Amino acid sequence: MHLVKKILDEIRDTLKDRYKINIAFDDYKLFKEPLTDNSGKIDKSKFEERQKKSLTIIKKILDIHGKEDIVHFLGKLASIEPKIQELQPWVRDHVVHAINTFLIGVFILEKVNFPPFLNGGRATGIC
Repeated sequence: MHLVKKILDEIRDTLKDRYKINIAFDDYKLFKEPLTDNSGKIDKSKFEERQKKSLTIIKKILDIHGKEDIVHFLGKLASIEPKIQELQPWVRDHVVHAINTFLIGVFILEKVNFPPFLNGGRATGIC
C-alpha cells in the first residue's frame, strides 16, 4: 500500500471537517500513477486531468489559509511540469508533491502526540 494512501485513509474525516477537502479514491489514484504511457512518453490528457484536480485541491488549502493569490503561480508551475518531464521523466510532479506534503503535515498534526512545550517555548528532550 502506498504510504500517502494509508495517511489519507487516516485523515479523511479531518480533511472533510476542518479543511472542507474531499479527496476521492479515484482522484488519489490519479495522483500516484505515472504520467507516462507504456512507451515512456508523457500522456498529456492524464497530466492535464491530474493538474486540474491538483490545483482545485491546492486552491481549497490556500483559501483556508488566506493565501489564494498563490494559486496563479502554482498554475504556472503546473504548466511547466510536462516540459520538464519530457527532458527528465524521473523528476517528480511538484504540484502533486505539494498535495502529498500537505497530507503528511495534516497527519502529523492530527496523529502525533507531541510533548508539551516548556522552558519558554522550547520542547525538552528533543534535539
